[in-house]
Amino acid sequence: QDRVTLKNTARFDTGPVRHTLRAGLDWSQQEKTMLRAPATNTTPSGKLSRLGVFAIDDMDFGNDLRASLGLRIERQRISGANTTTAFGPFRTTARTLGLGLEKDLAGGFTLFGSATHGEGLASLDVFHQTSPTRAGRFYGEDVQRNRNLEAGLRYSSSSVLRPGDRLSASLLGYDTRVRNAMYGPSTGGASEFPAYHMRGLEAMARYDLESGLYARAILTLARHREQQHTAAAGTVWRDYLYNPGQQARLTLGKRWDSGWEFAWSLHAARKVTINAATHPGWGVNDLTLSYSPQSGMLAGATLDLALRNLFDK
Repeated sequence: QDRVTLKNTARFDTGPVRHTLRAGLDWSQQEKTMLRAPATNTTPSGKLSRLGVFAIDDMDFGNDLRASLGLRIERQRISGANTTTAFGPFRTTARTLGLGLEKDLAGGFTLFGSATHGEGLASLDVFHQTSPTRAGRFYGEDVQRNRNLEAGLRYSSSSVLRPGDRLSASLLGYDTRVRNAMYGPSTGGASEFPAYHMRGLEAMARYDLESGLYARAILTLARHREQQHTAAAGTVWRDYLYNPGQQARLTLGKRWDSGWEFAWSLHAARKVTINAATHPGWGVNDLTLSYSPQSGMLAGATLDLALRNLFDK
């Protein structure tokens, strides 16, 4: 695989708005040979090349208001062959556009949000798993598309309960829709998953004492669904097979000025029912010992020694 990226950063003002604009070109190519016996509608060998242009503009409007606008357009050429058939070349254009906003509020609060439209390019692995003979799906302009919306609130402050302490927290909501899913079709086309809808809430809070003691809690509430299409039942929505459900993580730790840190973490999930199948809840305990040299040639590095799933759950 070969890749070359050329990029430039420009800083300028337009009226009261300060811009930091990163833009450039990105070229790559990849050639792959599958190390197994070829079969019908597979690509034991393949080639792809991509050329993309991108720009990201970080804007500061003053009054604690910031925005980022990003655009990427990428053109791909992909082809493959097995022992009997050559597929392609297929040419595809993918476009991605995203906008993010952030506004500092009074009292240590920050409001933020983003909206993104994305389109996906097939990799050689996807090219192998889905038949290119099916109307050129994913390899012409009928690409995977997704839309993602996020909104949240952050809080950060110091000396909240006692001098020298630090408190930070955040709440995030997301809603993601994927259509014409790239990994949706099975090889034979008997059962397909052409769309997904994922939404949820994520909450985090961390409290640090000046002595180095800290506690962190994370809560995730997710509702992920997938669209299934079969000849017998048609198109129906159902629970996503890997829906994470409701999960929580609690961490208690201690940091020392010498660079040592010790932490215990519990990662747990509630019982979840997915498509009439019930999966029991679980809890996993981890212990971690870390060391970060404060000086010398290894300053900035971190060495971790961990015991994962302490009680084999």
